[in-house]
Parts: sequence; structure tokens; C-alpha cells
Amino acid sequence: MDWGEFADAGASWERREAERLERDRKAKPRRKPGRPKGATNKRSRDLLALQDEKGYADPVEAMMQYVTMPAEQLHAWICERQPDKPPSLWQVMQDQNAMRVQLAPYLHAKIMSMPQQLEEMLPALFLHLGTNQLDQARQLAEQKGLSVGQPLIEEKANKNNDMED
Repeated sequence: MDWGEFADAGASWERREAERLERDRKAKPRRKPGRPKGATNKRSRDLLALQDEKGYADPVEAMMQYVTMPAEQLHAWICERQPDKPPSLWQVMQDQNAMRVQLAPYLHAKIMSMPQQLEEMLPALFLHLGTNQLDQARQLAEQKGLSVGQPLIEEKANKNNDMED
């Protein structure tokens, strides 16, 4: 088979592909799309610049000072500045605790919440032995005996503990 003018097409394509791969290898590594991790947006950057220019304290630092100051000392400091309507020491302590809750997300990573009912997640094993074990469970309960599993609840009958068919 004579391919004529197309005889060199395969070699030409391989050469061009090798050149393209070489160019890509020499080029800078491409940045992933989107903003890099930790980069600030324009609004945040402008707000931080304004804060520095005006000499304002960082809000998180101010909250930390409020939370870490001893309650008695903070109460005295507030009473000096508000002599006409001083808060009680208890109110100051409650405010500090509320501030701790507000401050926690800035200082600690999010913690996975644990489910309320761990028993709901655990597998349950039911053995059908062909006998009515409800009477045996009542006898054990009367004798203050130990049994494996959940305690007997008379008000709640379900398919698992009510086998009287």
C-alpha cells in the first residue's frame, strides 16, 4: 500500500506531540482554579487596612481580653464606667460565658457532634427461640435478677417482645 503524501503523517503527528509535551514540561505548573487557600478577598483586605489605619483593635483579641479577665476585675471595671446602672457579678459571668461561645469557632476547629442516642446506631440481635420469654422476663424483674439487653418496659409492646400470636 502506498500512502503517498500521507506516508509521513504518523511520524509528523508523533513529533508534534513530543514537542507539545516538552513545552508543557518546561512551562510553569498551572495553578488550580479558584482562590488559593488562605488568600483574602478584596473586601477583607480593605477592611484589615482600614482597621490598621484607624488603630482599631482586632475584634477577636478584644473578645479574648473580655473572656480571660477575672470576673471580679471585669465587674469592677464595668462598674467604674457605668456607676448609674452597674451589672451584678452574676450578669458579668454570664456575659463572659456567652462571649466564650461566640469566640470558640475562631479558636478551635469544628468538632464532629456525637449522636444523642448511641444505642440507635448499634446493631441489635433478636433470637426467636419459639417460646414466650415475656413471662420469664417478668419473673426476672420481680426477683431483681440481671438480664442482658434493655430493661423490660410493660407499657411499650412491640413485635420483638410481644410474641403472643
